[in-house]
Amino acid sequence: MRRILFLLIFISISAFCFALNSANITIISDLSIFEEHKQYSMQVGSYRLVENAGQVYFGLHSIGFNLSLEQYLDFTRIIITGISARDIPLYLERIRNLGIREVIIRVDTVRQEQETEGSE
Repeated sequence: MRRILFLLIFISISAFCFALNSANITIISDLSIFEEHKQYSMQVGSYRLVENAGQVYFGLHSIGFNLSLEQYLDFTRIIITGISARDIPLYLERIRNLGIREVIIRVDTVRQEQETEGSE
């Protein structure tokens, strides 16, 4: 009984230490300052296997993200679109909680062009 209890405590502490060490998220962006009037998109993965992309897609979709898929060579990219600058920290936190550790943030040029055309 003591061995089982010790083992359970050891596993819990190991999992906690692993979570602390892997809590960082890498942000790849060529944007030094986010502008409030622009919309952004985040690429949260690029997968060679469609099954892997599907698992991540449904995980992100279940928490309410506006997603799109994009094909690039042999890869399927998962893109979250239509993010305002003030919402970026919230999105990053929710993405990190799903276990994704790297995102690429870009200006959402498609959405920017649509808004420009709509205002004319």
